[in-house]
Amino acid sequence: MLLDASFDGPARVDYFALHRAFERPAYTESAPPADPAMTFALQTAPTWCGEAEKRLAWILSLPENWDGKGARRVEHETVRRAWSFLRSIMPTNAAAPDIGPTKDGQLLLEWHRQLADLEIRMRATGEFEVAFEDIREPERSWDDVVTVDIERVINAVREISECA
Repeated sequence: MLLDASFDGPARVDYFALHRAFERPAYTESAPPADPAMTFALQTAPTWCGEAEKRLAWILSLPENWDGKGARRVEHETVRRAWSFLRSIMPTNAAAPDIGPTKDGQLLLEWHRQLADLEIRMRATGEFEVAFEDIREPERSWDDVVTVDIERVINAVREISECA
């Protein structure tokens, strides 16, 4: 039985030319179109993911009293919540936020652009302290504690991502 090694993959390779022991079949059938639901794992990660992952891993490595002034260690659950939060709100092509630990063991996510600034402090209670400053239109600036409805936060991240 002859095997058909041709497929509609990322690169076309003539496997039969590479392995002369095989005979090229007279008829080859192309692979069926890929199911979008099955190709999710093949998609590349958003541009901000690598940088954010490295920063969160570094933060997890910090010991208790990491600042020499009694700062608390950031717990794994806090980092997990931050990662989940970022994955749910970040546009694919957005720049990674600056991520830093706070002395009370929480995380601060910051985006500073020429025309706007956004800071999100993740509280242990699941709330977010958010401050958005629009340099061009100061009347659009706001700060608030956000609990359940994070639509405003999502819009702020989208806006800050669009600022050059």
